[in-house]
Amino acid sequence: MQLKSFDAICRVIASGVGIGIVSRHAAERAMQTMDVRLVELSDPWSHRKLTLCARSFDALPKYTREFVAFLSGDAPPP
Repeated sequence: MQLKSFDAICRVIASGVGIGIVSRHAAERAMQTMDVRLVELSDPWSHRKLTLCARSFDALPKYTREFVAFLSGDAPPP
């Protein structure tokens, strides 16, 4: 079954239909209001890769470009 949101997945799980893979944040949020439990996954395939998105990195203010460089590991050491 494919659903459009983590919340929808958690609601289906809480209704007893099955299991699902969701972000830790979504699972923790669902646990506050729904009858769901979580099990941490440790296999490498389960690790998420995050990316930064912008309309144009060149058009960002200097302080924002510096923050992007810091987050991406391209900033010079302090």
